[in-house]
Amino acid sequence: INSVAAATNGEKMLNFYTSFLARTAVFKGIPAKDIDKAIACLRGFYRSFERGQEIYRSGDIVSHAGIVVDGCVHAEQIGVDGKTVLLKEIGRGESFGEALCCLRQANPFLRIISAEKTKVLFIQLPSEDGTNRCGCPYRIIVLENLLHEMARNIQHLNMKIQLLAQPTLRDKLLFYLRLTQNALHRNSFTLPFTREKLAQFISADRSAVSRELSRMKDEGIIQIEGKTITLMPKGTGEQKTDF
Repeated sequence: INSVAAATNGEKMLNFYTSFLARTAVFKGIPAKDIDKAIACLRGFYRSFERGQEIYRSGDIVSHAGIVVDGCVHAEQIGVDGKTVLLKEIGRGESFGEALCCLRQANPFLRIISAEKTKVLFIQLPSEDGTNRCGCPYRIIVLENLLHEMARNIQHLNMKIQLLAQPTLRDKLLFYLRLTQNALHRNSFTLPFTREKLAQFISADRSAVSRELSRMKDEGIIQIEGKTITLMPKGTGEQKTDF
């Protein structure tokens, strides 16, 4: 069953997000005045989701990739024991589901869920068997842009593998915090997750994460003020590991 295919029936395409989409990586190189033409070429349609609503269910065969135009979605892995691991938070302007759409293969352990009230633009991509091919120049530009986005997603998943391979909970937390520090180029930053989502992201128990953060604060490794964390210079209790 495809959870988004049914939305095409009777759903009218909207044009409210044209100027925003022109600034996204997916539509890079397409003039704003031609965005609607590109969406039509890609057989695009919009759909709204409430917080906690599944966009792709685990086991879905996906026919459309998504672009978040409002809100935020989470890519989650569901373990055989039912435990949820947050793979990635996908924000406004970012895409998801490209590989699933092209392969047309179900993944029984992956789901995409809306983290808040969300609107998504769905576009149709050519599948592995060659169906839905089109010589439209807009389509070709979008596919080239999505190739770059998929490369970034692969880089993110490689980082996630390195994170999960860290031997201890403290190592996982420090790995994630150092990556965030390096990406933002500052020592103090606001965590994008709640403690519960952070625990899911690093595949750990929430209470254990809270305890370890408290220990790291007591040892002078970090400072915590609400959701803001400041990484202190490497000192007592932190391994001399460069990320």
